[in-house]
Amino acid sequence: ELTSDQVMRSEGIGSLVGDTLILGLPPNQLKEILNKLSERGDINTKRIYIVNLREEDLILREPSFEDLIGRREIDFGDNSLKLVRKVLEGKRVLVTGCGGTIGSALLERLLELRAEGIALEILGVDTSEAGLFNLEMSLKDKGINLSEVDLKLLDLRDRVATSYILYNFKPDLIIHAAAYKHVPILEREPYQAILNDFLVTHWLVNLSDELEVELEKVVDFVFISTDKAVYPSSNLGLAKRWGEIAVLSSEGKGQRKAVRFGNVLGSSGSVLEVFKKRLEQGLKLPITSPEVERYFMSLKEASIFILLAYSLKDYGRAVAILDMGRRVRILDLAKRYLRLKGFNPEEMIEFIGLRPGEKLTEDLRYDFEIPLKVNEVTLIDYWEHLLTLREYLRRGVNIANRILEEPSSAEEVIMKLRKLLNELNETLRRHVLRG
Repeated sequence: ELTSDQVMRSEGIGSLVGDTLILGLPPNQLKEILNKLSERGDINTKRIYIVNLREEDLILREPSFEDLIGRREIDFGDNSLKLVRKVLEGKRVLVTGCGGTIGSALLERLLELRAEGIALEILGVDTSEAGLFNLEMSLKDKGINLSEVDLKLLDLRDRVATSYILYNFKPDLIIHAAAYKHVPILEREPYQAILNDFLVTHWLVNLSDELEVELEKVVDFVFISTDKAVYPSSNLGLAKRWGEIAVLSSEGKGQRKAVRFGNVLGSSGSVLEVFKKRLEQGLKLPITSPEVERYFMSLKEASIFILLAYSLKDYGRAVAILDMGRRVRILDLAKRYLRLKGFNPEEMIEFIGLRPGEKLTEDLRYDFEIPLKVNEVTLIDYWEHLLTLREYLRRGVNIANRILEEPSSAEEVIMKLRKLLNELNETLRRHVLRG
C-alpha cells in the first residue's frame, strides 16, 4: 500500500518534508483530503501548511479550524456590502465590550470601513482595563492611529457614568456586545447572569429610548445574543433570552435588533481555542459527550453579519440569524485535529460529561418563530408581538429586580424567570397558530 506521502505526490496535491506536511489544492477539495489523510494514521506531522496561490503570491499558513470544519466562510454579496456602507455613512457608532473577541473584531471592521472613506465616529467601551490595553496594542500593531477611535473604560452597571458618556457621544447606533458568556461559570453565579446579561441590557436599551427623546434623534440598538437563548437550559441562555425580549420590547423609534450567534471561531474560551491550548501543553482534549454538536461561525462572518443585520432597516423589531450550515460534532472535529497534529485520538481524548446548563445541541430559533430570508440573513419579525413582549418584560423586570435588594434570591429569581419565559413561549405559540 502506498504511503500518504506517495499518494499525495502521485496526485499532485502535496508532499511530506521531514515533519512538515505541505498541501496545495483547491478549497473545495480541502475538507475531503484532510479527512482522508487524518484517517490514514501514517503521518506524524508537527506542522501542516496549506499552500494558496493568489496571483503571483505564495502563501504558507497552518490549517485553520475553518479547514477542519469544512465550511467556507459566507461570501457576502456586493449588494449587501454596499448596503452596509450606505447605511453606516455619517453614523456615530458605540460598541460595548470592545475589548472582547467579537467587540474588538467589530471595532476593527468599522475602522476598515472608515479607512475606505466611510464617514464614521467610533466609540468603544469596556469594563476590562486589560481588554482595552490589549486592544490598543493590537490596533497599533496593525498600523491604526488610535486617534481614529475613542476607547473608554466603563462599567455599564454604573448607570450614572454610562448615561454621561452616551449623552456626550450622542450615538446613532449602539452595538451591545458586552456580556458574560461562559455557561459553567454563570451556573455558579446566577446573580451575575441576571444582572449583567439581562438587567444591564434592559437599562441600556431604556437609555437609548431616553436619548431619542432628549436629543431628538433616532438611536438604533443591536444586541449580540446567542443560540443558547433558544429553549435555554442555562442561566446564560435564560438571561440572554430576556435580554432579547428587553431589546425587542423597546419604546424607542429606532431599530431594535437581536443577533443570535453560534460558537465563534477564535473567540476567547471557545472549545476550539481550548483544544489548541491543551494540545500545546500535551494534555488530553476534554469532550463533554460523544454526541455534542455546535454551530460555528468565523470572526469575519460575525462582524459583517452584525452590520448587515443593522442595515436591513425595513425590519425594526427582529431577531437576526446567520446561516451557519450544519452543526459540527465536536468529537469528529477533535479527532481530525489530533490526527493532523500526529496524535492518536484514542489516547488524547477524555469524556468529562455534560456540565450543568449544557445541552447536546443548540437551536437557532423557536418553533413559533417564522423565518424570513433577506440577503444572507434570516430575520424573525416581532412587530406583531410587541404588546405581548412588553407585558411580559414588565413582569420579568419586576422579578429580576429583586436580586438588587436580595442577592441571595438569585436562584429563586432564575426559577421564576424560567417559568415566566415558558408562559411567554406558549402565548406566542398560540398567537402564531391563530395566524
